[in-house]
Amino acid sequence: MKTLKTSCMLSLFAAFLIFSFSACSKNKKIEYKYSNGKLQEQYVCVKDAYGNMVKNGVYQSWYDNGQMMLTCAYVNGLREGPFTEWYNNGNKKVEGAYKGDKRDGVVAEWFEDGKKKSERGYAAGIFHGKTLEYYPEGKIWQEGEYANGKESGVFIEYWENGSKKAEGSYVNGKAEGVFIQYGETGAKISEAEFKDGKRAK
Repeated sequence: MKTLKTSCMLSLFAAFLIFSFSACSKNKKIEYKYSNGKLQEQYVCVKDAYGNMVKNGVYQSWYDNGQMMLTCAYVNGLREGPFTEWYNNGNKKVEGAYKGDKRDGVVAEWFEDGKKKSERGYAAGIFHGKTLEYYPEGKIWQEGEYANGKESGVFIEYWENGSKKAEGSYVNGKAEGVFIQYGETGAKISEAEFKDGKRAK
């Protein structure tokens, strides 16, 4: 599976650039098109306070089959507000929001077949809040919480059959207290105690 970044870079080689200047010399509408004539990217640049041309307003990009790839918004060169990414097949890939060019709030991701992949909380571009990750068939794989980019509180991992696989707690990103591992049938198979990220002797 190609990432969005890789797809954009590869597509760029097959695209040609069209510059369309508005009547106002301070604004510039930019469009990239694929060799088949379909739009690849579209956005508007404006001059900032320092005279630099920066993106402003709605940004959109497409796959060469016409399917939308990404839509978001810029304010003076910084991503701001809701954004959505799609797979080539039309299924949603990522959805969330930016604040000051950094992810903020809950960001959801999906597998290419449309099943939920993860839900993570962000604050100023780093993990903050509840996080959920899923197996490809839809069941929860792992859940926990982050505070300022570090694990905080109880983390639980599950087997694909839904039974608990492991659990333990973190304080400021370091393992703290008892960590337990379970077999697929639910039986406890190991237990260890941690202090400040290190296993207690």
